Amino acid sequence: MDGDGELELILPDGSGGLCVVKPTTGEIKQVRLHGLQQTHLQTVRGVNIDGEMCWLCAGTRFGMVSPGLPQQRSLVRLYSPEGEILWTFSPPLPEKTSAMACAAAGDLDGDGTVEYAIGLTTYVQEPRGENSYGVAEMQGRLFVLDQGGRLIAQRELDGQVELVYVAAAQPGQPAPLLCLLDGQLERYVVRPAEELRQVKR
Repeated sequence: MDGDGELELILPDGSGGLCVVKPTTGEIKQVRLHGLQQTHLQTVRGVNIDGEMCWLCAGTRFGMVSPGLPQQRSLVRLYSPEGEILWTFSPPLPEKTSAMACAAAGDLDGDGTVEYAIGLTTYVQEPRGENSYGVAEMQGRLFVLDQGGRLIAQRELDGQVELVYVAAAQPGQPAPLLCLLDGQLERYVVRPAEELRQVKR
């Protein structure tokens, strides 16, 4: 993360921030992230923007939509190196619908700047006994945002998005976006002024 040739670990600290740990020395750097109280962080990625390490975080906030029916809302944010909010992505949800998200970053269109891929899964929680819930109407969607957090491409998917990952690419070429969807690995590319296109094997 700091360009010294050694790997670092990024760990959510459970109180709205993260810890950057250097395994070789045990040194720990804490980064306080604003606005993440009562949010369960699911993924944290370090993103190098113009030589500075920013933080891409995807998490879940828990609430209630009606008496006894829980709701989960997804929240994806990009933070500055000091933990200031640069942009927030939290799409509106239909009533009684929950969501979870994962996120990754890379040069998805080959223009030399960082874009952000967000895999969102929406679903409805159904009571199935006392304090027991099932999931129905599960639907996935991929979003691609530019460096300023503006939507530039999206695609509906059939199933749960379990993971998104930006693969390596040649300079000036779009980076493939890998998506694990219900246990199946799918590959997409972003073309200028076009939707996300699936690449068939």
